[in-house]
Amino acid sequence: MAKARLLTIADEGGEAISEIGVFDGGLFFGGLALVRQWFAVLHRFDADGNHAGSDVVGCGPDPELARRRLTDLVAALGPVRRQDIAVRLFAVRRDGTIFGLVSDVYDDGEEYVDLLPTGIRFDEPWDGLYSS
Repeated sequence: MAKARLLTIADEGGEAISEIGVFDGGLFFGGLALVRQWFAVLHRFDADGNHAGSDVVGCGPDPELARRRLTDLVAALGPVRRQDIAVRLFAVRRDGTIFGLVSDVYDDGEEYVDLLPTGIRFDEPWDGLYSS
């Protein structure tokens, strides 16, 4: 999967990608991440899957606060529709941590993509499903 290709992300639910779909401005996905503190994370993309921005909100030790902040971030998008999306790889750094979809290769040369910092992984057959 070259950086220019789109990565499908399926609407599977779960904490790392609990919000996903489309809005008038494009595509989005978001969830919670725990790295020294809880973060509410919402990534936005244009209709072609290009990264358009990320909101990464530190919420201290309180996962409930992070869930409320994520709800607020999604509400600010306006009307949304849940569905699978396809986006390009990207990375942003906040508070010394990388947030994004980053590719790497296994020892056997096969490529995979990690959603950082959560550690969920996408790989063959590139069907949008992920593992942790």
